[in-house]
Amino acid sequence: MRTLLNPLFLIGCLFWPTVHVLRGAEKLPVFINSYLTDVFAIPVIGTLVLTFMRVFVTCDKYYVFPVTYVFFMVAYTGLIFEGILPLFSERYTADLFDILAYIMGGCLFHLFINKPFKKVMSSDDKPFY
Repeated sequence: MRTLLNPLFLIGCLFWPTVHVLRGAEKLPVFINSYLTDVFAIPVIGTLVLTFMRVFVTCDKYYVFPVTYVFFMVAYTGLIFEGILPLFSERYTADLFDILAYIMGGCLFHLFINKPFKKVMSSDDKPFY
């Protein structure tokens, strides 16, 4: 459950609703309003799914996603939000920079969140050398 305490995940969880509240005031710079929430999308989604996998599926706190899973999360999110939803709703717009933001978020997730817990060596463990 410590995965849910990762600072990047917590910042993303706090940042997203803050941006949506401030959008009503129309006081946000374009970059923050348009792209920064997309950067945090993959770290937040990935952290929730990784925690679910560790707790309920693998029952292994050392489990990490292979890089192909992270790539799939980025590709799937980009396809849905930038490819399919804009075809069916005017609320969504296809934007290449959003896809770049998802890629950036995927890299942040893989580098800073998708890590196993550090294993503490017990007295029974022999050093491997």
